[in-house]
Amino acid sequence: MNQDKQLDGEGIKRYPALLSSDFVGDRLLKKERILAVFYADWCPFCRRIFPFLDVLNPESCYAVYRVDMSDEDNDLWDSFEIEVVPTLIAFDEGKEFWRANGVLMVGLAINDFRKADAILKAKSQRKY
Repeated sequence: MNQDKQLDGEGIKRYPALLSSDFVGDRLLKKERILAVFYADWCPFCRRIFPFLDVLNPESCYAVYRVDMSDEDNDLWDSFEIEVVPTLIAFDEGKEFWRANGVLMVGLAINDFRKADAILKAKSQRKY
């Protein structure tokens, strides 16, 4: 699969986007349970994680959104103290409750996505 295809419908862009305007400081304005994938178009390690998105199985437990951090002046870098993309952040009721920080020159592993899926589903079951 070429990079352009990964960045298109079969990759991260199949998920709805969150914009800077969807956040106030470090709070997400949406109240649903969300896994946000922070990435940048210029990041080769971000492109490598796109196939890992297939291990996510949100069902009705959570939603997956993408947050494009390609603009290095994006305020969200500071608001969420993101030093490396890709980074995964899980939100519930607008508050961050879990994250997997990308590792410089490595990115994230498939197990980070599996863990995110399990944690979000477990949190959903505790709510009811």
